[in-house]
Amino acid sequence: MKSILAYIILISVVFASCSKEPDPVFSETADQRINRVLAEYQSTLAGSLTAGTVK
Repeated sequence: MKSILAYIILISVVFASCSKEPDPVFSETADQRINRVLAEYQSTLAGSLTAGTVK
């Protein structure tokens, strides 16, 4: 009887742990965030070069 109860608990734990999907933390993927930041850095650097502030 104890082994049947242990198997039922084990099976329910396995199914409960496998059914969850991770919640997205960010609205964008990592590639999208990196590309956005790199584009911002590039425009900042290009803007400062044309203004003559970088020596």
